[in-house]
Amino acid sequence: MREGKDGATIMNRKLTQGELTTALGEMPPILTAEEAADLLRLKVSTVYRYVSEGKYGGAVKRGKPLRFCREAKLCLARRFSETDLYRYREWLVGRQYADKTVQGALVLAKQLFKWAWRQGTLRDYRLAAATFQKAKARPQPCFTSKQVDQLIKAAAGEEKAAFALMGYAGLRIGEVEQLQWQDIQARDGNPTMLHIRRGGSNGSTKDKDERFVPIHPKVAEQFGSPRSDRGPIYCEITQRTLLKRLKALCKRCEFENPQQYKLPSFRHHVASLCANNRVAHRKALAWLGHGSLLPPARRRQFAGNAGPRR
Repeated sequence: MREGKDGATIMNRKLTQGELTTALGEMPPILTAEEAADLLRLKVSTVYRYVSEGKYGGAVKRGKPLRFCREAKLCLARRFSETDLYRYREWLVGRQYADKTVQGALVLAKQLFKWAWRQGTLRDYRLAAATFQKAKARPQPCFTSKQVDQLIKAAAGEEKAAFALMGYAGLRIGEVEQLQWQDIQARDGNPTMLHIRRGGSNGSTKDKDERFVPIHPKVAEQFGSPRSDRGPIYCEITQRTLLKRLKALCKRCEFENPQQYKLPSFRHHVASLCANNRVAHRKALAWLGHGSLLPPARRRQFAGNAGPRR
């Protein structure tokens, strides 16, 4: 009995630093979660939990490129060639990632190697000649005006204003998060215009241009009387929590296929409203913060979704 207990203790004890060093020397430079769990004598689920808690810090690297390099046994960035980039694309397609996801991963990989070359980390940039066909966007869901109104009514707290701003002013979620009281322009005590100048990175908008958006009555209801305060209007809104709440509310409101809707579906509704009310195409794009014209097919897609003209 004693012998069995001692054996279990030996099997479950923590590895010493020397044992870890020896074991790591026999392992590949990049470990999968399963390999790390086997090395540390932990369950895979425990490893994932420790990662989410930040226990391993900078030792954990996420992302598709690392998994590909691990399987392809590529260890040195200077040996990553144009052929490897095409193999990376095949690897992504083989795992049934969406076309837009594949395109984004390839663009990110090229940008990473170009950055390393410009920083002097790599002697040359070997991926410049690699080109790929642009992925076609999938048809995007679009709320009707009735659905937007249902969501605003069903929402709670700051969610109501967020849905109204996205669904009737066309703001991006980042622009809602960073909207401040001084961005609301008023006339005779009534809010009339939004000055959008934040929402992207580096204190600017996604397209780096400021824009003015007229305030729809449904948005004005959420503001009430203008305030002279400065600073952010909303403190509890985040993209992840709002998306989760949106899907839950779509299900509660019994929308068909509720999981298909995303936060940009509100902006598509604004595009539909503009098309149905014959707003000049360039003006609508300016309100939405788009830098280029939508193709006619996309215009027709949105034009039929918002319901009657207002």
